[in-house]
Amino acid sequence: MAEADAIASNLSDGFAGVSLSTVLVEDVWLQIISYLSSYSHSLSQIALVNRAFSRLVPQYLYRHVVWYPPHTNQLDLKATGLPKIPSLIHSARLSHNAPHVKSLTIGGYLSAKPHHARKIVDYALGLVRAFVNIRSLTLSVYAGPESLSDEVVAEIISSPPNNLFRITIYDSAGSTRLLQNIECLPTIRALTLKSPSRATLNTLLHVIELLGPRLEELHLEDNCGSITPGVLRDIEPHITDLKAFSFGLSYSITDTFLADFLEKLPNLETLSLQYYYQGPTGLFPKKGGRLTRLKSFTAYYGLINEREDAIHLAKWVQRLVRNGPLERLHLVEEDVTEWPLGELAFEGLWRSLLARHATTLRVLEAPGAMVNTNVVRQVFTKFERLDTIEIGINIGGVKILIANGEIPRSLHTVKLWIRHSKHIVPGIEEEVMRSGPGVRLVKLWGGEDVFEVGFCLGTLTR
Repeated sequence: MAEADAIASNLSDGFAGVSLSTVLVEDVWLQIISYLSSYSHSLSQIALVNRAFSRLVPQYLYRHVVWYPPHTNQLDLKATGLPKIPSLIHSARLSHNAPHVKSLTIGGYLSAKPHHARKIVDYALGLVRAFVNIRSLTLSVYAGPESLSDEVVAEIISSPPNNLFRITIYDSAGSTRLLQNIECLPTIRALTLKSPSRATLNTLLHVIELLGPRLEELHLEDNCGSITPGVLRDIEPHITDLKAFSFGLSYSITDTFLADFLEKLPNLETLSLQYYYQGPTGLFPKKGGRLTRLKSFTAYYGLINEREDAIHLAKWVQRLVRNGPLERLHLVEEDVTEWPLGELAFEGLWRSLLARHATTLRVLEAPGAMVNTNVVRQVFTKFERLDTIEIGINIGGVKILIANGEIPRSLHTVKLWIRHSKHIVPGIEEEVMRSGPGVRLVKLWGGEDVFEVGFCLGTLTR
């Protein structure tokens, strides 16, 4: 966050009281401010510089509003069940800020106390009514009032937001009400159901038939044990125009069946799947699911400790992405709190990506997958358009990276999980940054150490 605060400080010192038109046009400032979209504190400081900045910043500061309390074992007797004051979510509700909100997430571990229930539901309904321009709504409540999702969905149905494109819901009652009244939301193009129940699936086919060609994205996530091959066969004729599809864990769906199913989705550009080991012969077919337009692929997988399992996963990914112009690859190791535990090399996968996607790959995020020293140089230099990378590596690989200094200009974000190292030598993150002319963010994890360095306004800050 240091680099974000440094930018805010420079803006405050250099441009307080100065009209934007005398320095840069507003469009350019919007581009600069957009780099800080993840740093709400810095954006709030920039908004205080002058009136011009206070007019530009809310477009990013309030774009994503999240009410998602984390789980805690501590009992707070003073808690009201509502967001604390002051907070971003309260200021977002103000009439001059509310139109900037494009995404709303309500969920997490809300108060389960009975006397808080009505206040929480009313507050959530107030958010939905205030943010009339939201394009994405996520309801993912793990603890809280039982009626919350159902009442919020009822409000959305009775008074639909102007341009609601995407809705994500994790709740059986709320999902059922939503699907039964989907025709009341004519702007919906993307639907996400988390851990869909049998009751939800009973309504899904009718919804898919009703939405027809206008449905661009369908995401069935997390526990999909209720989804059988028959369910997918029923919906398949109605979703052939899908551009994005996600599927969670269902042991009744084999890779062979999934390959045949994906073969019927010729326009698919984004795919997310849950990997599970199906035996030595259970592997995604070489000729199945050709996915010739696939640009983004995400694989979720459990802890891998054996070399054979790593090889199997690598081949599974290779066969899925081999035929498309792949731009983004995300390998997500699940059930890991902080440190990706898998340390086995995925050398075959890296060589396959270099051979097939060297001219297209832009984002490579695989913190649980190891890049050995014999391929680290190629991974960092041969992908012509790579701009973001997050991988596992050993300290020898980091030294090779620094010694060669050949990081391409396109690469701007480098995140490295350094294996077999209890501590990181301070300053090594700055050496990594200097290895590439375009790098503006480096973050290193190693043992108990975490180092981050960012580039802003011609200086290195920590």
